[in-house]
Amino acid sequence: MDSEFVLKTIIGAAVAVISYFLKATMSELKEVKSQAADNRASLEILKVDYANKFEHLTEKVSELKETLNDLIREIRVLNKSMHSNSK
Repeated sequence: MDSEFVLKTIIGAAVAVISYFLKATMSELKEVKSQAADNRASLEILKVDYANKFEHLTEKVSELKETLNDLIREIRVLNKSMHSNSK
């Protein structure tokens, strides 16, 4: 066997092995990039949803505070009315 042939065969085999692993790595990298993009989109959707729900809940809490204050005022008026009627 010719030493040049053996050297070319070894180098060819090495390049083939490196190419195989490089292709596998690049395919995996593409999957990771795709998943990262999906995750980013999902995260943005969650951020917007959270902001909307937080704003909605804040509004509802404000409404409940106002309603509670109105009820407290009405109870005080009723108490005064009951105390003035009982005298």
